[in-house]
Amino acid sequence: MKPWIAVSIWLALGLAPVWATETSCSPKKLDTTLFGVALEDSRSALARLGKDWETQRSDLQLESALFQSQDGKQTLTVFIQPDGGSDYAIAQFDLRLRQTGEKHRRLPEGLLKTGSGIRLGLRMGEIVARLGVCFTETTTASKRRILHYGVETAQGASFLQRYNMPAYKADYEFENGRLVHFRFGLEQP
Repeated sequence: MKPWIAVSIWLALGLAPVWATETSCSPKKLDTTLFGVALEDSRSALARLGKDWETQRSDLQLESALFQSQDGKQTLTVFIQPDGGSDYAIAQFDLRLRQTGEKHRRLPEGLLKTGSGIRLGLRMGEIVARLGVCFTETTTASKRRILHYGVETAQGASFLQRYNMPAYKADYEFENGRLVHFRFGLEQP
């Protein structure tokens, strides 16, 4: 049986693999790009998103800027670390289905996906097949399931040293088995 089929069966039954909560476990892949923009790389951000960002103060005291996909179906929020050395160095990405009435600067493409091919609409088993079984899971009051992946300094020292950050986290939120929202990036010190 292919691994992604086994994982899909576990998830369909509402079961998370036991080892997903072990501290020695780390994801098999960490996304660091979305829409061709890399974390903490102002050059790629400027090339893909342009210079005319309207930023605002958001959660965790990060500056944020909002965009929408060309087809108008997705909202991308980018979070910029205030002391990152560049106004365009992105610390975190947040992608979700666009809410009715929202209007933001349009991006030149409709399909927004990560470097590992993760995009809205994928099934939970497809995400687990790409990222591995090292996650924890929660369920919201509205019955949405969220898979939490992360790496802290002890687990991913070389990865995090490259960014000089203490942690990386990624959350994938599913409704009716389909990905409707995700956020990933570097945790601030």
